[in-house]
Amino acid sequence: MGNEYFRRMEQGEEEEEVERRWVEHSSAAYMPEELPVEWQSWLRHTRPHPPSEEEVAALEARRQQVAQRVAVLEAREKEEVAALEAREEGAAAVLEEAAGWRPPSGEPRRQGSDSDSNSRE
Repeated sequence: MGNEYFRRMEQGEEEEEVERRWVEHSSAAYMPEELPVEWQSWLRHTRPHPPSEEEVAALEARRQQVAQRVAVLEAREKEEVAALEAREEGAAAVLEEAAGWRPPSGEPRRQGSDSDSNSRE
């Protein structure tokens, strides 16, 4: 069961009628950012009418499409980073072998080249 939205007309300070809007959340573990933006807009009086069921359904479908696309892009980025790291490790191994340097077993590879460390001394 979802959130329930309400409105009521009340008397304002200047005797004018003021519409009060509020939501009763479906969960005790409610987080404000979980409230759909179209409902946030209505509750804050930035839109005059509550969203229709069709609008809510269309926006939810759009949010799901975006989430799927984000997941695909994040997976692709993770693969690209892993491939780049593998290439960098392979290039470092080739350079170390060409220079004739091998790290002792269990010791991590050095960062930079021997010429860099000599120029700092």
